[in-house]
Amino acid sequence: ESAKIAGLGGVWKAWLSDDTTSVLSRMSKTNALYKRIDKVLVAQGWDDLVDGTLLNPINVTEKNTIMNTPWVWTNSTAVGGIRQTYTNSCDNWISNSTGGGTGDSSRSDSGWSDFGASACYISRPLYCIEQ
Repeated sequence: ESAKIAGLGGVWKAWLSDDTTSVLSRMSKTNALYKRIDKVLVAQGWDDLVDGTLLNPINVTEKNTIMNTPWVWTNSTAVGGIRQTYTNSCDNWISNSTGGGTGDSSRSDSGWSDFGASACYISRPLYCIEQ
């Protein structure tokens, strides 16, 4: 929805796993270049995106501004797997009373997707990838 409001067009999916469905199983895999909105290269195709590191951090929003918080909801490993079931997906992203797995948007090592956890009542951004 944020991409649509920003006039980006295309189809976008969140880099987000729940208790049973991983990012890896939901995303289209392509050899196309993955770039941020500001055209900075993040990965040279799907295999590069999920090899555990990025060429540059994903720290720019759909409005082409630097993110105001580094922590991003993911519950995903850097290779696209489910980080942890139940306790790290805010009860499948429907509850604010548990915890959720996060990534750190300032990082380009595996911490970009699998950094830590946060209380679910805190609003956090998502990584979205054009499909």
